[in-house]
Amino acid sequence: MRGAIRRKSPSKRTYLDMERIAILIHELAPDPQTYLLGLLMAEWRSMGYDVQVLRGVDRYLSADLLIPHLDMTVVPREYFAFMQRFPRTINASVVDISKSKISTNLLSRDSPYCGPVIVKTDRNFGGMPELRLRSGQHAILGERVNNAVGKLSKLITGEVPWRCIRELKTSEYRVFSSLGNVPRSIFSNKNLVVERFLPERVGTNYAVRYYWFCGDREISYRLTSTQPIIKVSNTVKLEEVPVPPALRTIRKNLGFEFGKFDYVLKDDEVVLFDANRTPGGSFVKHLHCKELHSLGKELCHGIRSLFDGETIMNCARTDGSPVSEGMAS
Repeated sequence: MRGAIRRKSPSKRTYLDMERIAILIHELAPDPQTYLLGLLMAEWRSMGYDVQVLRGVDRYLSADLLIPHLDMTVVPREYFAFMQRFPRTINASVVDISKSKISTNLLSRDSPYCGPVIVKTDRNFGGMPELRLRSGQHAILGERVNNAVGKLSKLITGEVPWRCIRELKTSEYRVFSSLGNVPRSIFSNKNLVVERFLPERVGTNYAVRYYWFCGDREISYRLTSTQPIIKVSNTVKLEEVPVPPALRTIRKNLGFEFGKFDYVLKDDEVVLFDANRTPGGSFVKHLHCKELHSLGKELCHGIRSLFDGETIMNCARTDGSPVSEGMAS
């Protein structure tokens, strides 16, 4: 559920008194309006903040707070160096969100595990953000050759050419009944990872939980589906649920101040699937106006704690009391 320390919203400021928020995006990235951040930017402007977008690292703009919104798995070195120029940078230590860095469910070919497994890309969101950003004649030609080889191989053998896979749509993630059924070529492909398949069950349905947070404000939803690979488009029920205290501990250990986690509860234990510093996209698009308004209004007020550097330690329980115990030192 949602929560926060009790604080007054910032009063309206004159132009000269405005605190400035700079949003750093990749030079080839789409406008941030297509993400959750676009919703929050509008709210922050209405609250009296000066919000500016920096596209690429060629132009520096003095700001009180920098929010890097780089929709890619690993922050490029030149962007990381640029981030150091600001007095306060959000998610400054969250440089790599690949599964091999985030997941505690990874398996090797020889792992002593007998349950079902799932194959994903090591990169975030199926590697699709990197695919969209990839540019240059050689990169485009290489991608076409790779895709052609993959399609030809599948046409001839009827099997997925796992050794050629660089990206996968999340709907294409594959579940196998055991490690023994996973093709060997998957383990030799550095672009792919194999994890324990640990779905949350609600009766005969499957469930996944989304944890959205911005500083000391947070909301968690549970999505229920008849399908094991859950997408917003195949969700049959959406409900707000409490935030497990253990999830806040994980968040603090990973250094996240703004973003979204995908997780489940298995035997009352938190299992983290994905950590994303540029939340938005399909989930925001599918929300009804009332839910979208609620999400934006709740999270936008976390901006003050981002300025103050308080964030996770001031997240509140559903009764409004601050959380302190159970946090990693």
